[in-house]
Amino acid sequence: MRHRHSRSLQRRLFGWFAGTIVLTTLLVGGVLWATGAPPAEHRPSPLIPIVVLTAGLWLASAKVARRLGRPLAELTELAREIGAGNWQKRAQLSCRTPDEIGAVAHALEDMAQKIERQMSDQRELLAVVSHELRAPLQRIRLLVELGRDQGVAESTLTALDAEVLAIDGLVGELLASARLDFAALQRTQVDLAALVATATERSGLPAAVLRVDAPAEDLVVSVDATLVQRAIVNLLTNAEKHGGGATGVSVRTRPGWVVVEVEDGGGGFAPGEEQRVFLPFTFREPSAPSADASGVSLGLGLALVKRIADAHGGQVYARNRPAGGATVGIELPR
Repeated sequence: MRHRHSRSLQRRLFGWFAGTIVLTTLLVGGVLWATGAPPAEHRPSPLIPIVVLTAGLWLASAKVARRLGRPLAELTELAREIGAGNWQKRAQLSCRTPDEIGAVAHALEDMAQKIERQMSDQRELLAVVSHELRAPLQRIRLLVELGRDQGVAESTLTALDAEVLAIDGLVGELLASARLDFAALQRTQVDLAALVATATERSGLPAAVLRVDAPAEDLVVSVDATLVQRAIVNLLTNAEKHGGGATGVSVRTRPGWVVVEVEDGGGGFAPGEEQRVFLPFTFREPSAPSADASGVSLGLGLALVKRIADAHGGQVYARNRPAGGATVGIELPR
């Protein structure tokens, strides 16, 4: 694409230069011919020198067009790579590049270095914050267990434990979102069925809700296991909050894709809500008795599921089931 844009720019520059040269040469030649001192019968024909002059300037304009077009194409490629997150990209400009173009290239490279430095600092801050948040949460859980041993009211401890789990889940979502922001995916070969089984078990669902409708070798995908597991947990959490709990979790394949679907027995989606639920900070009325009465989720929910799918080249969908309830799924490329 870079070379195609470069050639297009060179052709336009060459056309402009060539047209200007031809027009100027014809005008100058006509003026010289009209105002020449020798009589007409002794006046030499200006056609040959005009043609030679035009051809020489035309060839020179082609070189000038290439000279101007190549650095601009390099700058375009540099800006595109930086925009895609390749902070180490540098412009391959020669030492004879015009000063203005070279100055723009150096400014872009300096900007990329500063952005890379800021991203690195944010990664370090994220690691520190995650440790500082997770450590006190673990201590609170330990205190809850000690309280149970010492006879503290079970209702109080259960409520405290639920709050700790909610905070821990929110921290996990924020960390996953930050990893996506930093494009810090760590792909490995993962058995998706096993990953879904683990998430289902941790969510407290019976093993009977999980259905695997494909051979094990077809369910091995190259993904970031932590992020994909977070997406599956969010699907299960969404079913719990808004659909009365997951009634079925299936793992299957279709040509080129591996699909994970979570079915619930709630009231389904309102008209037009199937797409809006994947937007950040979307309000959704809870349909489950156990759901938060406010209907507002402080987590990233299905919006994070969509971001994780997009980062892996996948897609998400939501639809109502004919028999009632809803199905929300994520598809990952095989």
